[in-house]
Amino acid sequence: MYNLVGAELRGLTLPPTTLIKNANFQQANLAGAHLDGVRFRNTSFSASNLENVSLVGARLSGVDFRGAKVIRANLSALIWNDDEERPPLYHCDGRLAEAAPLTELSYADLRGADFGGSHMRGVIACGIAADDAEFSGADLSYADLQSASAPSAKFWGTDLSNANLDYADLRNGAFPGADIKGATFRCTDLRGADLTETRNLVDAQIAKALIDDATKLPHGARRPDFDCIETLERERDRGRLPLHRGSSAEQQLSKGTGPNDEPLSSGLVER
Repeated sequence: MYNLVGAELRGLTLPPTTLIKNANFQQANLAGAHLDGVRFRNTSFSASNLENVSLVGARLSGVDFRGAKVIRANLSALIWNDDEERPPLYHCDGRLAEAAPLTELSYADLRGADFGGSHMRGVIACGIAADDAEFSGADLSYADLQSASAPSAKFWGTDLSNANLDYADLRNGAFPGADIKGATFRCTDLRGADLTETRNLVDAQIAKALIDDATKLPHGARRPDFDCIETLERERDRGRLPLHRGSSAEQQLSKGTGPNDEPLSSGLVER
């Protein structure tokens, strides 16, 4: 185990195909590092600073980014290298992941990051902050993005089939050509989102989503009329709602207001 906890590694440059195995970069400063094509296995970047880092074409196996700051990073063309046994990982609701996923990104700060064309099938990323992030052309099938905060994110041609997007903030998101077959949108904030050219969307998927007049739906799609706030209350009180602080759902619950800031009729449990 390489113990680099809290290390000052700003601007670190490693040659492609370098293998980093069983390393601990927790709370390390890797801002501006150039790590294109590097292979990371069973490595932790938890709570580290990866701002403006370049990981183009990196191969990740059992990597933990929980709570990391990955603002404006370039993570395009990431590859899941599934050739080693890895420790078990868990979904946002505590379920054991049946197949070890690409990586653990839960609660990471990914604002403005570029994941274009990345292979992220089955990634666990509950509660991430991904405002203005780029996911176009990425494989996010079977991803767990519960309670993600990703307003204005781009999902052009993204594979979101069977992804869990429950309670996520996807306001003003762009989804042209995205495949959302089997994806779930329970209490997902889709206000202002463009879903006109998504593939495999059925009415039942968005029947319990937050939609407004600015939401663009495919021709013939039925606009839902559903109040998510009671559901959000219940799930939070049961401890099953991994809200990202500052997310749309978290703000509504903390203020006691609905999607248009109208007062809630029912009382909220005090934190």
